[in-house]
Amino acid sequence: MVKNKMGRPTDSPKILRVTARVDEKTYKMLEDYCKMNNIGMAEGVRQAIIKLNDHKK
Repeated sequence: MVKNKMGRPTDSPKILRVTARVDEKTYKMLEDYCKMNNIGMAEGVRQAIIKLNDHKK
């Protein structure tokens, strides 16, 4: 029998992981953005990717 994971149900599960190495300047920009918007770094990266895609259109 498979147990379901505990936690909030979501319509958009985050099952894929992305890692990237960045320099200190880039890290600081992400950190500052996330602090200003009161979000986590993962959410900041997701927002940046979405903005890149919107800019492309």
